[in-house]
Amino acid sequence: MIAIIVLLFSLGVLVLLLLNKLVLKTNWYKNAFLFTQGILSLSDKDRGKLKIVNLGSNPALFSFFYESVLGQNWATGTQGPELDLAILKRNVTYLERCGVVLIPIVAFSSCTPYLWHLKTDYLGNKYYARFARLTEGNRESRFLIPNYRKVRKWMKYPLLFQFSSLRFIISDIQPDNRSFQTEQPMSLLELKHDADRWMSSWMHEFDIKDLDAPLDNCMEKFHEECADSFSSIVDFCKNHELRPVLIFPPMTEILCSCFSEKAKETYIYSFVRRIQKRTAVEFLDYMHHPDFISSSLYFNSFFLNLRGRKLFTKQVLKDLKLIS
Repeated sequence: MIAIIVLLFSLGVLVLLLLNKLVLKTNWYKNAFLFTQGILSLSDKDRGKLKIVNLGSNPALFSFFYESVLGQNWATGTQGPELDLAILKRNVTYLERCGVVLIPIVAFSSCTPYLWHLKTDYLGNKYYARFARLTEGNRESRFLIPNYRKVRKWMKYPLLFQFSSLRFIISDIQPDNRSFQTEQPMSLLELKHDADRWMSSWMHEFDIKDLDAPLDNCMEKFHEECADSFSSIVDFCKNHELRPVLIFPPMTEILCSCFSEKAKETYIYSFVRRIQKRTAVEFLDYMHHPDFISSSLYFNSFFLNLRGRKLFTKQVLKDLKLIS
């Protein structure tokens, strides 16, 4: 009887391992690490060669495409300034002396501490797994990633943590091909609805009732904390003889129009000044740049398509005097 139980248990473990192996081959799993591939492809021959990199979250991921100079996009999706700094620390030796580090500021960058402090379940193992892979070898990253060992186990055995992932073996999601989109697929009405969805999502995410209202004491504290985090990135760059540059990527005119002048001052420009008071740093603002408000350069109301990214990056490189 015991032998049968042991045999059945062993078979069960074997089946789970085989199913887990299939989950590792799904687009659902691969998409989680899709935007880490460029950084992970760097080798010793690349050290000291990169003239420019950018950090940042999704808006940065879909803003930069380097083809005129040696550069790399180090945005991998949703990531806060602490993880930006961890990625930079691990890969700083790939930048040449006086290389440029673009540090994107987006509409609600100043509010990100709200997510870490008040929404403890906001981000899960799948999110942190990207950074566990990207910052491997950097001991400090273990302190930035909650439940680091659990996250490492999720990377190897996602099925054991999310049994529902079995369904992706049968009916997988599509590969994330947003990086390759070159056109705007949305109509004007769809773009308006998309912009409204972004605004509604952000206000819900950060518990903002009125964009034009002054910051309450809690959010004021988060803005200060976040300014400290961005300043740490700037200081790290300067200490390593790099050129840090804060940059606000463009948005469609439709999405820009959702922000009043007061809201932009509260959540963007006053925040930039907080950082600049701590450490002198350049700031390039493309939010309303006339060459990049056309929706034809985007694949929704917020993210640049490939054609838009190439044009925008070329403009940034010109403004930084990296190309003529």
